[in-house]
Amino acid sequence: MHTEWVELFFNAFFVGGRDLSDQAVLLELAGTVGIPEKATRMTLASPEVRERIATDERETRKLAASGAPIFIFNNKIVIAGAQESQALLRAMLMSNGDAAAA
Repeated sequence: MHTEWVELFFNAFFVGGRDLSDQAVLLELAGTVGIPEKATRMTLASPEVRERIATDERETRKLAASGAPIFIFNNKIVIAGAQESQALLRAMLMSNGDAAAA
């Protein structure tokens, strides 16, 4: 279901121009992949989930990350925008301390 969910969000935002910060949109999308509305509402209202989202947003800002898509490797290397697979692989290796990847 994870892949289906990611693809649904991607298409909703980039193709459909949907506002993924709108609770009604999130409820609709969750329903399309079979997640009950009550469970979605509870998740969206959860203080723990809200804090995790806020933490992710703070961390992203600290890394000066912007653009879409964005790839963050080990909170060390940020790559924004569409990239060749080799560039992503190099970033992964470098974030793990592999100097030869540079």
